[in-house]
Amino acid sequence: MDEHKEFLEANRTGQEMLATIPHALSARYDRRIGRIVVRLSSGLDISFSPHDAQGLETATGEQL
Repeated sequence: MDEHKEFLEANRTGQEMLATIPHALSARYDRRIGRIVVRLSSGLDISFSPHDAQGLETATGEQL
C-alpha cells in the first residue's frame, strides 16, 4: 500500500472512531460542586474530585 492510500485509510478509520467511540469534548472545573466535569461526545458528563486525579490534587480552584 502506498503512503497516500495509507493516509486515506488512517483518516477513514479516525473518522469512524470519532463517530462511534465516545471521547472528551470539554473539561471544566465546577467551583460550586468542587469537581472536574468532562463532557463526552455521547452527551454524558462525568465528574470527579481533583483530589482523585494525579497532578490536580494540590491545585487551587483558580488553577483548575
